[in-house]
Amino acid sequence: LIEKKVFDTIYSFDKKDATKYNLEFISNYIHLEKKNETVKSKFNVFSISSIDDRYATFNSIIDYFDKNSISHLTLFYDKKCPKILKKSATFINKTLNHNEIQEKMEKSDIILDVVRKNQTGLSFRIFDALALNKKLITTNQSIKKYDFYNENNVCVIDKNNISIPNEFLKTKYEKLSDEIYKKYSLENWVKIVFNEK
Repeated sequence: LIEKKVFDTIYSFDKKDATKYNLEFISNYIHLEKKNETVKSKFNVFSISSIDDRYATFNSIIDYFDKNSISHLTLFYDKKCPKILKKSATFINKTLNHNEIQEKMEKSDIILDVVRKNQTGLSFRIFDALALNKKLITTNQSIKKYDFYNENNVCVIDKNNISIPNEFLKTKYEKLSDEIYKKYSLENWVKIVFNEK
């Protein structure tokens, strides 16, 4: 870990790491422009991931989606296609740019976020959902501690016992207040980091 004498302040987006290493906590931020209009959805859930230690969890979730007739666009990126790939998943061997990913997120009702091992901090995918007015399915239990958490908008699942209420899939997204949006904006993040009032 970088010694504190090199910097005035060291931040971490993971609360556990911030506590463990005596760092300042700051969450990730909304980097996309706020969307007010809605785009007609093509599928219920969108996700994109590299093939890593989360692959088995993604596959379990895909099985749940397929069994319960939940439409999804699930993209896996790597240099080589895995030996086992679910029929309803899609393998890609080239990276997508931010605009391409955003376009696919906008055409979904829900964004799927699967947390990495030992991670409690919130990924950028969660903040993408906030900006685009999309519901979220996540394995990150710590999201329940944030002030924007809303059971109507966020479904937290146990990767070992996946269950998504039918009501969650049917209800409309409840928009964030402007105050909460601004709190997690890049502009506010910069003000905190540079200690601007």
